[in-house]
Amino acid sequence: MQQIETGDDAVTWFVEAMTRHRLGRKRVLNRLLAATYRSAGIRSILTQNVADFEVFGEFACLGPVVVATP
Repeated sequence: MQQIETGDDAVTWFVEAMTRHRLGRKRVLNRLLAATYRSAGIRSILTQNVADFEVFGEFACLGPVVVATP
């Protein structure tokens, strides 16, 4: 497993994205996580919170699958 860190480029992108997409204070940590992923070259995310990452239009997101039972 590779450890990634939030660097200056991630913080810069995070602040710009928060402004560009007019995002409020809700779920700030997920958005900083998205910035960190982006700066590390991660473009596919498995998450319970698909909407938090889809808003940026830069990630392929896979969320929970709901299976209907008869």
